[in-house]
Amino acid sequence: FISEIEIFLNKNKDRNIKVVVSCRTNIFEKYWAKIAEFNYFYLDTLTDKQINNILKKRINIQLNYSDLQKYKSYIENPFNLDLFCRFYESEARFPETQQETWDLFIENELRKLNKEKFIKNSEIDIPHIKNCLEKIAFTNELMQQNFIHEDDLLGLIGKEDKPNIEKNSFIDRLPKSP
Repeated sequence: FISEIEIFLNKNKDRNIKVVVSCRTNIFEKYWAKIAEFNYFYLDTLTDKQINNILKKRINIQLNYSDLQKYKSYIENPFNLDLFCRFYESEARFPETQQETWDLFIENELRKLNKEKFIKNSEIDIPHIKNCLEKIAFTNELMQQNFIHEDDLLGLIGKEDKPNIEKNSFIDRLPKSP
């Protein structure tokens, strides 16, 4: 991807083309930081005041300093703050533990992926898929890698689960893989 952008920009130097790329910091540090003549900008996280303004408009509450610090690492991102607001609208409270918070994030992502990739299927076993993803994540963490080979995936979760995990997960098949 990066080399394609570099080739495109080199071919079109006379056009003064500007490219905006949005990515996670770990991806930036691994790949993008190596591109010459590239200007980098970081989006700041939401400030306490911005968080409280959004909360006031969305769910008519504001957090005190202690609660802001408690949830800060989760809600300083606008997408996560929106998810917290939706949780509050349905539960009349915020998630109380890290486990509840991460479950909220993961289940939200799985529901979105279900809508995108399982349109014809009416029901997906989200708890089972979460269990499979936990095995994959734990294995990758122990192996200090962010990928898994197809044979390893098959051995880890089994033949029945492999198609569902490939279709509905945080795992993307590399373009040149079989």
